[in-house]
Amino acid sequence: MFHYIDDEATLRDLFVDLMKEFGHNAMSFSCPIEYLNYMDSPDYAHPNAVFTDIDMPKMSGFELIGNIVKANRNLKIAVISGRADIKHENQKHVCFFIEKPFHPNQLKEITSSLIKCYFEGSDSVKFKCSKFGEREEFTHSDFQCPHKKTCNKFQLEPAIGHRQNSRY
Repeated sequence: MFHYIDDEATLRDLFVDLMKEFGHNAMSFSCPIEYLNYMDSPDYAHPNAVFTDIDMPKMSGFELIGNIVKANRNLKIAVISGRADIKHENQKHVCFFIEKPFHPNQLKEITSSLIKCYFEGSDSVKFKCSKFGEREEFTHSDFQCPHKKTCNKFQLEPAIGHRQNSRY
């Protein structure tokens, strides 16, 4: 299960559709406040990772990340944003950064890395965290998970096929 927070409905729908195509469950939320309320509800389903945008009304993605970390320090967090130039103290809690527009293969590889990290620990993953401000495509290399000592194990359905020549 993956959660995605973004104020753009089209991107939320795309994310959920791609996750289904990759064989994963996903839920989306229209703003950080909606997500934080969900986290406090009895219906909360613990995700394997949270993906969030940064620029959103009422509360930024970084403020959301700070609140998520307070509630669950071991939760994996990835950012999907068109703004790679923003600096914030909470970026240290981010495992991956995906720049909009992104290719579905990037998302597939990152979700696969997050799953593998959770099952086997970060030493088993050959995918490097992107630093904010890096605008290059993700490539396989050594992965430096900020949760290295606390990676947990979970079970998800295996990934399925993906779109080859789309760019989102």
